[in-house]
Amino acid sequence: NPTRLTSPKVGKKTQAPTPTVVPRHIAQIVVNSRAKGTAFKEVE
Repeated sequence: NPTRLTSPKVGKKTQAPTPTVVPRHIAQIVVNSRAKGTAFKEVE
């Protein structure tokens, strides 16, 4: 059982950096869209 608990923990630790970078990129897009106003509609 201890090995099974370590497996998910390692996978979560490896996936942690990815979600952290994605939100930052989206946040920048949202800021740019808000600044332009029409950028968000253009992306859609």
